[in-house]
Amino acid sequence: MLKKWSLPFLAFVLALTALQSSCFAKSEEWSDPQGKKFKGEPSAIIGPLALFRTGLTTMKSFPLHFLSDDDCVRFAAQLSTRPQRAQDWSKSTSRIGSEFVDNVLRVENGKLVPANLKGVIEPEFFIIFYANNGVGESWGMMSSAFWKYQEMQKQFPGLVEGLYVGVDDSAGDHSKMALSLNIPWLVSDYYNQSKMDTIRRIGPEKAPLVVVITRDGVPLFSTTETDEKKVGALLDELTDMLKLMNPGNPKSWSDRMLYQRSLQIAKYRTGEAAPVLVGAPLDPEMLKKYEVKKFSATLEVARDGTVKTAVLAAGFAMPEKMVTPISNALTKALFVPAVKNGQCVDGTFEYKFEAAP
Repeated sequence: MLKKWSLPFLAFVLALTALQSSCFAKSEEWSDPQGKKFKGEPSAIIGPLALFRTGLTTMKSFPLHFLSDDDCVRFAAQLSTRPQRAQDWSKSTSRIGSEFVDNVLRVENGKLVPANLKGVIEPEFFIIFYANNGVGESWGMMSSAFWKYQEMQKQFPGLVEGLYVGVDDSAGDHSKMALSLNIPWLVSDYYNQSKMDTIRRIGPEKAPLVVVITRDGVPLFSTTETDEKKVGALLDELTDMLKLMNPGNPKSWSDRMLYQRSLQIAKYRTGEAAPVLVGAPLDPEMLKKYEVKKFSATLEVARDGTVKTAVLAAGFAMPEKMVTPISNALTKALFVPAVKNGQCVDGTFEYKFEAAP
C-alpha cells in the first residue's frame, strides 16, 4: 500500500531580512489551510507548494496561497538560509545530496566503480531503494522501477537520482544484487553506508522500502509494496510533482504569483518596482516551429497581475497570420504586479522574444 507522510522550483526567493546564514532553518509555528497550528521548518517550494519539515520522517505541504503575506515573508527568509542546489554535486552542502559524496558507486561494464559526482548538477529528488539480496521482494521492487525511472531521466534530466542501499546484508550480497540487476541508479558503498547518516536513519529495519526524498532530506512518499503497479504509482507521483515544477506549467502560476507578490510588497514598502513575469504562455520551441523569429510587445499589467492589453511593436519577424494568435496568447500571461510604496498598482512590461540561432 502506498504510504504518504503527506502530499505535498525552487523558485524566486528574496532575502528580506538580514539573517545569519545557517545550515538548517529553525522550527516555528505555522497554520495549515484548516487553521490548525503546527511546528515546522520551511524546506522548499515545489511548483505551487510550500514544503515544511515537521520531523525526521514527517512533513507537511500545501499550496502557497494559504500562506498569509507575513508568513510568505517569513517562509522566504528562512528558506534563504538553506543550502542552494549545487552546480557541482561534489561540493553539495544539502542534507541528503552531501551524503552521496565519496560514498556511492555505479555499475559500469559489469563492475562497481566509484561514482564521479564532480561537475554534475545536484539532483532535487532522490529515490532510495532499501533492499536485501536475500529478500525476494527486494529484487522485484527494483526491477519494477527500471522502465519508469529511465523515462523520468529522459524527461527530467538532472532532477532525479536513485540509490540502492543495502539493509542487513553482507558486502558480497550487496555487490551481487547491484551487478546482477545491472542497476541504472547509484549504489551505496557498502563500507561507507554508515556515513550516510540521514539516509540510514530514515531507512527501515527490514527491506524492502522505496522512499522519495528531497535533497534537503524531507521524505515525500514511500511504499513497501514491490509489484510494478505499486512502485509505478510512486514514480508517477514524483513525475506529477516534477511537472508542477516546470515554470511553463500554468497550474503553478497563481500560487507562485501570490507568494512573490507578498515578497515584493514587503521589499518595496517605500519605492517602486515594475511587474515581474511569472507565467509566459508562449513556448519558444513552438514559436520556432511557426517561423516566429523576433518580436517585442508592450503589455499593460493590471494590479491583480493579469494582462489588460498586449500590443506588438512594428518590425516583428513572423508570418502575418501569427500576429493575432501571439497577441492573444500574451494576454494570458501572469505577473507579479507593479508595486509602489507597498501597494500593487497598474504597470507596463516590455515583452521581447528572439529565436536562438
